[in-house]
Amino acid sequence: MRAGVFLAVVERLLFVAGGVLLGTFLYHRIEAELFEREQTRRLEEVRAYLENEEETSDEAAVDVDSDRADEEESLPGGIEILGRITAPRIGLSAVIIDSVEPPQLDLAVGHFPETPLFGEGGNVALAGHRDFHFAPLRRLTLGDTMIVTTVASEYYYVVDSLTVVDPSAVHVLDATEKPRLTLVTCYPFDYVGPAPHRFIVRASEIPKPFPGASPPEESRSGSASARASHESSLPGGFSADARSVSARSGSR
Repeated sequence: MRAGVFLAVVERLLFVAGGVLLGTFLYHRIEAELFEREQTRRLEEVRAYLENEEETSDEAAVDVDSDRADEEESLPGGIEILGRITAPRIGLSAVIIDSVEPPQLDLAVGHFPETPLFGEGGNVALAGHRDFHFAPLRRLTLGDTMIVTTVASEYYYVVDSLTVVDPSAVHVLDATEKPRLTLVTCYPFDYVGPAPHRFIVRASEIPKPFPGASPPEESRSGSASARASHESSLPGGFSADARSVSARSGSR
């Protein structure tokens, strides 16, 4: 009898705990979704203003800059919004913030502060959670196009490398001569608990298409065979380093 009562109590506690965890999960997802929508709206408003800057007086420009400064100060935790990354074919769309610390990384894709900003040249590195903003990366293939939209401009990249590395392989953040984009997330995507590896996407910057021209989304000859070769080699290609990016790129 006592065993039955004990099991019933344990069952109820587990049910309550499950409800709390589910509620917390949904709360954070809704919070991130609202954050994304608000920052996307702000980004589009500022870009629209800049596009019409020639028709705006200098006095109005000062007012808008002042409003933007007030908005940046009001962001949670003083987060700086850098722009938005999209990959049309796989449905990736996420705001980019200038931080890879865990609380902020729950809200958006993070930029490694030690790497260049967009437009500065070199290797721009971003991190995101494999079960949230960067979940679509599992469908990425060589030759796919990614677009980064900032207040000042748009930057186009074509994916030329997909690898899996050890968390200590921080060489993926090293500087490069040509403009490149590096995405870091945990791997495997469906792993339960802290993932043991990191999925690395490397992409080269390409010229912005002319207005009306479609991005080179389908011009990837041989990408299917390259993708097959890539998948057959996972999770190889590990590299060791004294430093670690495991915490910086998120632990899930």
